[in-house]
Amino acid sequence: MVGFLYQEQLNQLKAQTQQELQNNMASYTALRSGLARYKVSLAVVDDIGQKGDAKQKMLVPLTQSLYVAGHSINSSKLLVDIGTVRGSSGGAVFKLRKQQQFCAKR
Repeated sequence: MVGFLYQEQLNQLKAQTQQELQNNMASYTALRSGLARYKVSLAVVDDIGQKGDAKQKMLVPLTQSLYVAGHSINSSKLLVDIGTVRGSSGGAVFKLRKQQQFCAKR
C-alpha cells in the first residue's frame, strides 16, 4: 500500500504518524508522573500510619507551589487527593498500591 502512495499522501501519513507519536509520548509522560505521585503518597501515608494518632505537623498543598502549615487530628482517617482515596491509613495504603500497580502495568 505504501508503495502506491503519492508524495503528498506520504507527507500526510508522516505528519499523522508524528502527531500520534507525540500524543503517545505525552500520555507516557503523564502516566510516569502519576506513578511517581502514587509512590510519594504511599510513602507519606505509610509514615503517617506508623506514627499513630499523635498530632503531626505537616505542610498541606493548596496548589503545586503553595503550601500552608497544618497538623493531623486523626491519622486513622485520611484523604489522599490523587484520584481521591478516602479511608483508614491501612485502606489508603492498599488502594494506593493497587492504583500504583495498575499504572505500572500500563
